[in-house]
Amino acid sequence: MNLKVYMRIFLAYFFFIGASSDSKAQCTINSSLTVPGVYPDTLPPATAGILYSQDVTMVFLLDTLGLSITNYKIVNITGLPAGITWQCNSPTNGCSYNPAVTPRACIGINGTPQVPGIYIINVQIKITVQLLGVQTYSVDGFFHVLPATSSNPGFTIANAQGCAPLTASFTNNQAGATSYYWDFGNGDTSTLANPPDQTYNTGGTYIVAQSVVYDTLPYYLTNVTITAASCNDWPFGAPDFFCILKNQSGAVVHSTYPGLSNVNPPASVSFPAVQLQNQNYLLEVWDNDNGLLGANDFCGSVSFNGHQSGVFSLTNGQGFSVDIAINHPVQNIISTDTIIVFQPPATPLVTTSGSLTFCFGDSSVLTSSAPSGNAWHLSGQYIIGADYQDFVAKNDGSYSVVVTGSNGCTAESAPISVVALPVPAKPTFWITGNALNTAIAGNIQWMLNGSAIPFAIGPTHIVTVAGTYSLIITDPNGCFTESDAVFITPVGVHLLQSMSQRPVLFPNPANDMATLGVSMLQKSVIELFLLRADGTIVWTKKVWLDGGDHQINIDLQEYDSGLYLMQVRDGSYLWNQKLVKVIR
Repeated sequence: MNLKVYMRIFLAYFFFIGASSDSKAQCTINSSLTVPGVYPDTLPPATAGILYSQDVTMVFLLDTLGLSITNYKIVNITGLPAGITWQCNSPTNGCSYNPAVTPRACIGINGTPQVPGIYIINVQIKITVQLLGVQTYSVDGFFHVLPATSSNPGFTIANAQGCAPLTASFTNNQAGATSYYWDFGNGDTSTLANPPDQTYNTGGTYIVAQSVVYDTLPYYLTNVTITAASCNDWPFGAPDFFCILKNQSGAVVHSTYPGLSNVNPPASVSFPAVQLQNQNYLLEVWDNDNGLLGANDFCGSVSFNGHQSGVFSLTNGQGFSVDIAINHPVQNIISTDTIIVFQPPATPLVTTSGSLTFCFGDSSVLTSSAPSGNAWHLSGQYIIGADYQDFVAKNDGSYSVVVTGSNGCTAESAPISVVALPVPAKPTFWITGNALNTAIAGNIQWMLNGSAIPFAIGPTHIVTVAGTYSLIITDPNGCFTESDAVFITPVGVHLLQSMSQRPVLFPNPANDMATLGVSMLQKSVIELFLLRADGTIVWTKKVWLDGGDHQINIDLQEYDSGLYLMQVRDGSYLWNQKLVKVIR
């Protein structure tokens, strides 16, 4: 098997992996496997808040294209979700394996990912190959963590764990109830059977409670207490009460005859849980005389509806009153569950160093306000390896930084727009005798030994000094491109110089003061010029010097920071040096 093919198989597996800080000390190798590869080669996604555990066996490739492989080393796996780590079966050996000695290895993957999402991870592995040495592989992929689901007999929560703002959905498991009441723990409530989604904007633990009422059980008449009645058994004692219950059709539903014996009001008459319908009933109360004094005495009657519960008092307005007790059992089921919300980090701020609009080839430094956990993005796409607080932006686009906190939650900065202006095409020129010529039209500048030649901005320049010449063209945006450089010695020019060696300019870059050091063979006059990058002379000085070493101070305090050209002329001798002025 080709090494690159094997590595694609080997590393593709890691696009799905994750392990927790509770990872096992050692995994178990499947010794029955013999074909090089990773087993299993694909793992199922993890779920937030649920333990994820898997052992992975790797069977190593021994050679590639006839070259022996002497070592495998799993260097690191980065970008895993919060709470996730990984561990090989040989941590004390730095996860290094000699395939000739150890043909198999394994990785223990265990963990409880906290926050759902698709995570970009990076796998680094080093392989030592005969003659080729150490080959480093780094591949990016993803690891999918599904939203958490929590269920109980009353309801199910989808997306029960994650970062704020977290939106959770609820499914009612108690269908057909008479009424519902939800308390979502975030200040919102609902009486719907299937409530709307809820958003939790602040990190914390929220208790969700559901109260379900089943009001479908029958109504039962259980007791009648006669509180006042005008009938009695005079002169033989107290009444002997009994009750007759009739439905709205007049049919007798229940009778307590023969009833109580010799009881004055209040007198309690028990009923054997007589089931009532949703209709009006007539309750009659009688005094049982057993025929000794003739017919039974009628004490009074009242009407009531059968579907009302509790104890209520009724009277007929004629000195007769009763308390009626109707029992109506109601089933109330309360279920609770928990939603866990993690607080994301503060939204990062991006500051810049340098202009956000620059010529291609230059750059601007973007700095995140977060000292760690940064991941820079360009037009919404993660920039591989851009995980530092500072990022050097070199290309066009919209940049942002995503900061990941210790709990796995993220916050993204506002976008920063960067514009990299195009630069002109590389200019060309040709040489005729001592003349440099170009057909380039526009803003051009001839250069000698890397420095601008004062006033040399035309299409032709006459060479008078030997040196390395080039041509710079600058567009209206200030972007420039330099031609190839050519060393030229002019024909028929005598170079007279009284200097014993090249001048020295220090410090460079300079702040308020720079010093020019010159060494003269004989007494002579030299001319000094300080020019801006565009060729404008900002300072000049003529100095008579005796033979020997001299230092000339150049005051830079009144000049802006930037690039300047220091020029020394001694007769036909011309010396140029770039000088950078900085402000500290």
